[in-house]
Amino acid sequence: MADDVETAAGELKLVAFRLAGELFGITITKVSEIILARTVTHVPGAAPDIDGVINLRGRIVPIVNLRRRLRIDAAEGTEKSRIVVVEEDGSLVGLVVDTVTGVLTLPKSKIEIASELALGVESCFVYGMATSADSLIILLNVERLLNIETAAPADAAADGILRNAA
Repeated sequence: MADDVETAAGELKLVAFRLAGELFGITITKVSEIILARTVTHVPGAAPDIDGVINLRGRIVPIVNLRRRLRIDAAEGTEKSRIVVVEEDGSLVGLVVDTVTGVLTLPKSKIEIASELALGVESCFVYGMATSADSLIILLNVERLLNIETAAPADAAADGILRNAA
C-alpha cells in the first residue's frame, strides 16, 4: 500500500466521501483541499471522464468525474457535491464526488487487500477495503486513479491535461 499513511499507532487517516451511496476513502496526505463544485471550462478532445478544467487561485486544475472514471452510473450534481483536489507528482487534479463525509482514522487491522474477484473491472483503482462502524469503505489508490495507463483506453486523450496541470 504505497498510498497509505500510518500514524504512530498504526492507523490510517482518510478523507471519506460518497459516490452513488457507497463510501470511498483517499489517504489524507494526497488531498490538497476540498472545494464546492463549480462550473468547469470544457476542453475539446478531452477524455470522457474529464469534465474540463477550473482556475484554482491561478492554477489550471483538470477535473475528473470520478463516477465516470469508476464506471458508476451518472447523476446530476447537488448542493452537497464537492471537488476533492488531490496532488500527485506535483500536479493538482480535482475529483468530483457526491458528498464528503469527513476525515476518518482507521486501525490498519481493519484494512483488507482488495480482491479482484469481488471488485470487478475497476479493481486496479482500489488498494483495499475497510470497515468503520457499520460501513464498508472502498480505499482508492490516487496514483493509479490518475495514471493514464491504468485508466480506460479512451482516457489517453487526457494525458496532456493530467500530466501538464502543474
